[in-house]
Amino acid sequence: MHFWFVFSKLDLPELLQNEEGGISEEWVEIDGNEVLFRNNGTDYQYFIAVGEGHYMFSYNVEHYSQEEAEDLTKTFISEI
Repeated sequence: MHFWFVFSKLDLPELLQNEEGGISEEWVEIDGNEVLFRNNGTDYQYFIAVGEGHYMFSYNVEHYSQEEAEDLTKTFISEI
């Protein structure tokens, strides 16, 4: 898949802090929202907390640039 998203009633995941495993993570701000960004080498993943759980948006790195993924996520956040 090139793009997918899920909604979970679970809490936002914790930072993995697994740089040795090829996973980079950081907290970023998108459109005034604090978002967990994760790059695992295959996908750009954005985790956004909402009152009853969180959304996770994932974009395949072969089909989306990081800038495109962030712009799409910004659009989705405005719709949530």
